[in-house]
Amino acid sequence: RKEALARISRKEAERAPTFALRGVKIGGGTRIKVLAEIMDAHRTPDLRTKVLKFFEEGADIVDLGFGFDATPDDVRAVFRLLEGIEGPLAVDTQDPALIEASLNRADLILSLQEENIPRIGEKVAEAGCGAVIVPGEAGLLSNIRLAEASGITRVIADPVLQPCGSGLVQSLAGFTKPGCPLFFGAGNVIELCDADSVGMCALLAGMAYETGASLIFCSEHSDKTTGCIAEMRIATDMMALMDGRPYPKDLGIDLFRIKEKRRRREPPLEYTEMIQASPMPREITYDPRGNYRIGIEDGYIVAVRNGKAIKGTKWQDVLFTILQTDGVSLFDHAGYLGAELFKAELAIRFQRSFEQDGPF
Repeated sequence: RKEALARISRKEAERAPTFALRGVKIGGGTRIKVLAEIMDAHRTPDLRTKVLKFFEEGADIVDLGFGFDATPDDVRAVFRLLEGIEGPLAVDTQDPALIEASLNRADLILSLQEENIPRIGEKVAEAGCGAVIVPGEAGLLSNIRLAEASGITRVIADPVLQPCGSGLVQSLAGFTKPGCPLFFGAGNVIELCDADSVGMCALLAGMAYETGASLIFCSEHSDKTTGCIAEMRIATDMMALMDGRPYPKDLGIDLFRIKEKRRRREPPLEYTEMIQASPMPREITYDPRGNYRIGIEDGYIVAVRNGKAIKGTKWQDVLFTILQTDGVSLFDHAGYLGAELFKAELAIRFQRSFEQDGPF
């Protein structure tokens, strides 16, 4: 893995971009960049923490969305909150007033078309911002020419990728080469399909690679897409290692999370007698030492009894501490705690919710 990531870094350093946004290379044969969206940025709690987290997880650019209820003051307040963050920031709104309020700091504007380019295009150009151009009613090439005529030189074309079932395959035909970097909007495809995001990220990154896209857009708007930014970064890194290869396999990095590339072959178990397991009795015998309430908080397993919490990242550490503090007197209670603590650790690992005694 270390060597694979080093190869990506070397290739990225060697290749010239079409242009750069705050030092991040866009287009020109450089690797596909990950654009992470935060919807309704002006109403997002702990926004600064979330932006920094996305950058740490592999986003190259963080996109700040502003809904219809946002005002220019909201936009300015968001950028004051994010002051000092060095990574490129994009703004996603079609409202010229909101776009103008962002131009002192924004590096990229989504999504310009024939209705707002005449009103804000020249100011975007004067600010030196990049712009993602969408087809609107006039068509993509027409709007690209309109943006360039207004002085915008850092242009990215978004042919608009449709969700699965609503024209996904047909929309891929629009990803021709317009003479500028391409934007691949994977976010809606992932958000609007009830399936694990990890495999979709790999496949969509492959589609983006084949179309020659320079930027791939994704989000973590819903619970089911938690972790999608990190997954998409790995997926695009896999594509960056594809040069000279027919398939994205045996690259040194992968997106296996549950399944194995190759099964381990363990020696067979040896025994001379088998005892069939008996069903666990339905009657519960409570431990005289008391019961534990198990939960997860901020990436930690927490076991609480009588107002005292035991906290750890590994189930065996929490169980060992419970045993060391004389917290269990019944073997079946110890076994139960081990099972629930391990389930809590799995929930953290796979970024799922956890309910004691509930299904995983």
